[in-house]
Amino acid sequence: MQTASTLPQLKLKLAKDGDSSVQGCWAQDIGTESLFASGASALREGDRVHLEINPGDRNGLHLNAQVVNVTNRGATCRFKENSAASLEVLGALLTPTWDGENLLD
Repeated sequence: MQTASTLPQLKLKLAKDGDSSVQGCWAQDIGTESLFASGASALREGDRVHLEINPGDRNGLHLNAQVVNVTNRGATCRFKENSAASLEVLGALLTPTWDGENLLD
C-alpha cells in the first residue's frame, strides 16, 4: 500500500499571500493536513500561502495553507480554510487506488 510519505514528488507552485512572486518547487510528504514544499525559500513560520499541486494541469489542486516550519530544504505547509471539494480531491490523491496514470485524475 502506498502512503503519503511514499508518493512521488509532485510539481508545486507556491505563492505567498500579499506577494506577486510565485515559486516553483516540489510537494513531498503529502498528508491530509499538510505537505512539505521542497525547495521553497524566503518563507517564515506563520506566512499564509496558496499552493497549486500539479500546476498547469487541468486537474491541478489548489489549496490554502500556513507555513508551520521552515528548514534549509523547504517549508512544511499546513492546509487551512479550504473548500470541502478541494479536501475531497486531496483525499482521492492520498487514496492508494492509483492506476499508475495521472495522480489527480
